[in-house]
Amino acid sequence: MPTIKRATASVWSGSRRNSKKFDPEDAYEDDSYQIRKAQVAKHVSLLVGSFPNAAPGNPEVYVMMLVEEIIADAPSVPVLESTRRIIRRTQKFLPAISEVLEILKEEKKWDKCLDGFQCDDVAEALREKLDAEKQRREAEAKEREERNRIAALPFKTGDAVHHSKFGDGTVQEIDGNKCTVKFDSSDEPKKVVAEFIQHRVVIDGGQI
Repeated sequence: MPTIKRATASVWSGSRRNSKKFDPEDAYEDDSYQIRKAQVAKHVSLLVGSFPNAAPGNPEVYVMMLVEEIIADAPSVPVLESTRRIIRRTQKFLPAISEVLEILKEEKKWDKCLDGFQCDDVAEALREKLDAEKQRREAEAKEREERNRIAALPFKTGDAVHHSKFGDGTVQEIDGNKCTVKFDSSDEPKKVVAEFIQHRVVIDGGQI
């Protein structure tokens, strides 16, 4: 098993560098993305041919059944390629079908890893989204800082302000801690305590 693990790492390291070579689009059926029978048969033939002493009881039955079992397991081309190389590098005799399927099952665990290496476009899209989100949060932080800065300023005539009850308005006069404000919701100015109104922040010509 340790030998198999080392061989596995080597095979998948190579497949990461050559993902298109190991996983061509034309190796799958167009409608179901199921690996083509011809593709499986090719790998099985290469596997059997790798063992000069291979002599199954019925070679045609062995090959046919192995092809059918592999298709039923629905591996990707890289997984099938990796399985074939693992067997060739670690086995002295042609393995039984059950042994092939066992190694195939182990290699399928790496399939998701390869998917990640092939999705460069997805990774780029994610990076762009992260950058956009970072910029959005930075803009929000700057906006909050500006709002807090303006809110802390003392009132003066002409300031745009907001009252929780009367809504938006404009400061007309200031008398100590009281401001006379012309609110949009009222025809007559109202005198309110300064602590109950706040500045309306104006950024890029818009009010917040």
